Amino acid sequence: MNIMFAAGDVGGARAILPVAQLAHAHSHDVTCLAHGTLLHEGSADWRWLDYSDAVEVSRHSDIVIYATSVNDYKAVELARAAQLAGVPCLHVLDNWSSYRERIQTLLPQGYAVMDELAFNEAVSAGVPDNILHVTGHPDLAKLAIEGSLLPGPTDNLSLLFVSEPAANDGRLEQAGYDESLVTQRFIAALDSMAPENTTLRVVPHPRENRGVVEERMVSLCANLTKPLSWSIVDAKDVRKSLHSATHVVGMSSILLYESWLLGLPTLSLQPQVKQAFKSSFVGRARLLVHETNDDFCSSVSHWLSMRSDKKNQDLFQHKNAAISILKLAEQLSKVPSQDVSNLHPLQHARSHR
Repeated sequence: MNIMFAAGDVGGARAILPVAQLAHAHSHDVTCLAHGTLLHEGSADWRWLDYSDAVEVSRHSDIVIYATSVNDYKAVELARAAQLAGVPCLHVLDNWSSYRERIQTLLPQGYAVMDELAFNEAVSAGVPDNILHVTGHPDLAKLAIEGSLLPGPTDNLSLLFVSEPAANDGRLEQAGYDESLVTQRFIAALDSMAPENTTLRVVPHPRENRGVVEERMVSLCANLTKPLSWSIVDAKDVRKSLHSATHVVGMSSILLYESWLLGLPTLSLQPQVKQAFKSSFVGRARLLVHETNDDFCSSVSHWLSMRSDKKNQDLFQHKNAAISILKLAEQLSKVPSQDVSNLHPLQHARSHR
């Protein structure tokens, strides 16, 4: 089978990288768009093409497996060109958000989602259920392996704050908060209640300017009532820092979901979040979500009082995600592609509701 892979942002790329690795191991022909995180973290053993060449080759592929990005549309544009040539497309979801928006310009033949919650939320958002498939999340399969290789938490309180480029993603206008607001309120709450000798490590998102994140922390910690030991996590140490933390906090990063799967006390801070952007973290046992405009102190206090639990059973549904998606791709490649070129994707989606 000739498979074209395409992605841009780190989340989407890491969702399909394990599928590309498995496809290559199974002797399929793996061709990739030489772009973004997919290029930076992919294998030299795969065939890499620039955008124009990748578009041409995709038109003759058996299937295109792609992921969407917030502000990067190359993967979707490539998949759209392939679909117009009659090639089926399989979209792999990397996070519990924007289900309908991801198919605004391209309705794929298959839409792989990570669990039943994502399936139900996607249907509620207007995605046709006949293209949805629950497969697990390929990038989360690594958690169980890492757990046996990386050191876990010690008895000392070690907090991990996961930052995100929320402002650049328009979240202040759309959702009601951004990283500056959340970091400021979190540090203020921590200053009032964190025990002495608390260690805080801060993980910048790959799309964030690390210098800006560090400057923000320096400014916020300059006049605390008690000293706080904090540091910026190097990109190569993110996985180690996740597994060695006793508590994890952030906004809506998938690292919070990973933390929850590992049984760590996890807190999602999304103050005054608008209804349309409420997180799928809500309703998950032992995953705290602060959604109001109230002070963070009560939520942070509750979070700090929690202790680690056993690994969540949901962790194990992701172990076979890559093979599930590869099998789905094999099935889709054998079915004639529906001609949706003359339909707007959302019109087509409504016809299947």
